[in-house]
Amino acid sequence: ATGAPPPVPRPSARDLRTIFFFNAVPFVAFGFVDNTVLIHAGDAIDASVGVTFGLSSLAAAAMGQIASDTSGVLFGSTIENAALRLGFAAPRLTPEQNVLRVTRLASTAGKVLGVITGCSLGLVNLLFVDTLAVEKAKEEKEYTAIFRAIMHRGHEVAECAAAALWIVDYENRTLWTRAAHGNKKSDVTVRRPFGVGIVGAVAESGQLSNVSEAYAHPRFDRTVDKDGITGFTSRSLLTAPVFGHDGRVVAVVQLVNKNPKPSTDEFTVSSKNVNGSGFYKKTSRGPYVPFPAGTDAADSAPDVPDDDASHWDEGWVPAKVTRRVEREIARARRTKWWRRVFGRRRVGFDESDEKLIRLICHHVSVSLAAMEHKLPTE
Repeated sequence: ATGAPPPVPRPSARDLRTIFFFNAVPFVAFGFVDNTVLIHAGDAIDASVGVTFGLSSLAAAAMGQIASDTSGVLFGSTIENAALRLGFAAPRLTPEQNVLRVTRLASTAGKVLGVITGCSLGLVNLLFVDTLAVEKAKEEKEYTAIFRAIMHRGHEVAECAAAALWIVDYENRTLWTRAAHGNKKSDVTVRRPFGVGIVGAVAESGQLSNVSEAYAHPRFDRTVDKDGITGFTSRSLLTAPVFGHDGRVVAVVQLVNKNPKPSTDEFTVSSKNVNGSGFYKKTSRGPYVPFPAGTDAADSAPDVPDDDASHWDEGWVPAKVTRRVEREIARARRTKWWRRVFGRRRVGFDESDEKLIRLICHHVSVSLAAMEHKLPTE
């Protein structure tokens, strides 16, 4: 008669400890590498693809996990060989002892605790990663798109050379802008210390500022023009604050260089204004105006031969002479001595523009409120 198989001897406590550490040490390295790759790859993906396409941080982390798992497969054998070279070897057990419950528990416990320890150590990488940089970049892109649309409309409606929205960063005590339209370097981030320039003064006081001559204002920051940011010389400036829900100034809107409106008192010679005879009458508001509207050139022109001398005697001037005079005057107006003698024509913002900029500031404030007032900082 065959007897029952002898019981499988239980591994010793020393063998179980060896099994535990043999499985734990490689998984510490696995966990550390896995979390390290996940953090840095996820952050890089979030900062590039995530910001460009508006992906969430969770989606970027999932994509980073792909790189993490791939690195685990590639470097798995390297980690195991390194553990063996350190002297961690499995005890010699029989096949029956390897399948015992206690043996499998020791092996599983070593792997679990090892990977937990490794992943925890991998969290140290967070100390070297700016966890808020990507969120700021995403918020900045969202704000820039909204503000650029608002300022583009304000730039057109206000009929000015440029429009900009400055964000107040109280943490760093600075103002910065990227959402500008009409500027030569509209995509360049411009930073100014808090309180510097007319924009800084408006941010401090919370009062609207309407300046007709920028260089004559004591608070004007001339470095904006010197650095080539605008691409032109700032003259008239209309600046207004944007208030947040707590009554604090969170942004500043600025319109630059009001476009001059065509004057009705000036007359420009063109082919549309020249009547059949091509002559102009000298008047007190002239120097020369065309024939009265609705008057036939043949009836209005002096009844004399068509020559310059006779027309001059009757008070009529040839159009070609008028054009020549206007060209000379226009050429003279562009010279320095003309501006020095007669001064520069000043064009500033009026009350209607002040109402417009207040409306723009209201829309900006509403946009901030809708986005929970999470202002990005540079």
